[in-house]
Amino acid sequence: MGATYHCACVTGWVEIKLHWDLAADEREREVLLEVAEDCDATVTCETIPADAK
Repeated sequence: MGATYHCACVTGWVEIKLHWDLAADEREREVLLEVAEDCDATVTCETIPADAK
């Protein structure tokens, strides 16, 4: 699989985590950062309010 696919997966994963205010453990964070190292992407999203979850 190409870098484009990996970048799209990592970007989507992070967007979901941020959107739903989900935690990531240290190992998950390390892997996401490692894969994202070769990506040229910016993640932006709106967080879901706690009372809407």
